[in-house]
Amino acid sequence: MTYPLRIGTPSVSPRSRRERLEAAWLRKLYRAQQTYGTALAETRRVQADLPSMSPEDAKLALQKALKDQSEAAAEYAKVLQAFTQLVLYGDKPEETTEI
Repeated sequence: MTYPLRIGTPSVSPRSRRERLEAAWLRKLYRAQQTYGTALAETRRVQADLPSMSPEDAKLALQKALKDQSEAAAEYAKVLQAFTQLVLYGDKPEETTEI
């Protein structure tokens, strides 16, 4: 038995494609927000532990926590901007690094 060759993908309405794209970017936005929240909590934890650390350890721990928090905030802002452009204007975002 032979089957007809199907070239391409099944027809999907532009609306459902856009809805799937928006849902995917919303998931990315939630992940970026969670990553930022985790980094912020870690910074606060390190700040609370500073008095019990040696000056050298305190400096390194705080630098790392602040660096991680800054990177997470930048990624969150980037994903938020891409999601906003998609929802408001229909601009398909370029892929960002996986969060």
